[in-house]
Amino acid sequence: MAPAQNLPGQVTPVNECPGLARACTAAARELIAAKNYILGLERNIAAADQRIEAAKTELAKLMEINELEKQRAAKLEEVIAAEREAKDALFKLKEQHEKRIAKLEKSLSRSRKFTLFLGVAAGVGILIAISK
Repeated sequence: MAPAQNLPGQVTPVNECPGLARACTAAARELIAAKNYILGLERNIAAADQRIEAAKTELAKLMEINELEKQRAAKLEEVIAAEREAKDALFKLKEQHEKRIAKLEKSLSRSRKFTLFLGVAAGVGILIAISK
């Protein structure tokens, strides 16, 4: 590099440089556009954060609903099991009553036969008593 003394002695003032104003204006516009672009990206990032939070909230609610549905299903399974037990108990009770009815019918049939036999015997006895 040449020392500063060796540079040309004539200096051009800034306001006399051709195209400098346009270059500065273009650079300023580019800087503003870049800042606006960054602001837009920051808004998009903030919106993405909001969507993520909304999705997390919805997921938490869905998981809560899922847990409630699991509990409900478990309760329904308990109800079904209780109903099956009650049904089985009713079948056993019905069976016991059918056996009891069969015994009573058998006993009644014997009683009728015995009553009929006694009636016939009494009739015969009366006839014998009358004929003497």
